[in-house]
Amino acid sequence: MTGQAERLREILAAENTRQPDKNKIITFSSGKGGTGKTFISVNIAHVLAYEGYKVLFVDFDSNLSNADILLNLTPKKTIVDYFTGRSLFRNTITKGDGNVDYVFGDSGRVEYPRVTIDMIARFINDTKTASEEYDFVVIDTGAGLNNEILHLLSKSFLNVFVTTPEPTAIMDTYAVLKLLKTKSVNPENYVLVNMCDSENQAIEAYSNLNTALSHFLKSSSTLLGYVSYDALVRKSIIDQNLFFKTYPKSELTYQLRSISTKLAGSRHLANINQG
Repeated sequence: MTGQAERLREILAAENTRQPDKNKIITFSSGKGGTGKTFISVNIAHVLAYEGYKVLFVDFDSNLSNADILLNLTPKKTIVDYFTGRSLFRNTITKGDGNVDYVFGDSGRVEYPRVTIDMIARFINDTKTASEEYDFVVIDTGAGLNNEILHLLSKSFLNVFVTTPEPTAIMDTYAVLKLLKTKSVNPENYVLVNMCDSENQAIEAYSNLNTALSHFLKSSSTLLGYVSYDALVRKSIIDQNLFFKTYPKSELTYQLRSISTKLAGSRHLANINQG
């Protein structure tokens, strides 16, 4: 672990000397499982595609992925084939219908690659090369955090941390943001509160998180939005249907589209500033 941390510092130091480029990577992360992160990231990616943007969705999980199941798709290549050198990145992409393509994760392997800092650096470079064909690259990182994921987050345009109103989920999100600050990882960090009973509940959860950040870390986060609890989410997952397409007039779909609009607006603003 110490060697990986030192390697991370070396790579970050080297890359900090490079000219900034037009970053298209948006990551979705969480401090724990069960926050609905994959459901959110998959639907957001497809809402962006529905709005006319070309999107590459990446399931970054090497052994507990489920985006392919959620979408009822069977990939010929997965991210494990890429990390083990059996496939080039461009050959790992599964072409989808319309404006969204995929790099899927893998599941159920007894042996799967231990992803290193150098592998992450190669992945980022290959992703940025492939992103010339896309408006957005949406990455579902899997739950938890380590030095390798930290490096990925440090190279994103913005990071979305999906949490819920549960106190344990809020504290896990705080722990993740604390670690990012400790490691000086400073892209745009947003919080999305999922499975809320009301707007007031979302605001209270976000307020509790920001109070802890302000008091202990002298920092803050930005609220991207919230998503209501809806029993139809479970049905859409069981039926392997995209929620926003199956229930286009629901409040939850409105919230997903509002969040996607904010993300697209942030991306355009960043391009103007870089120009």
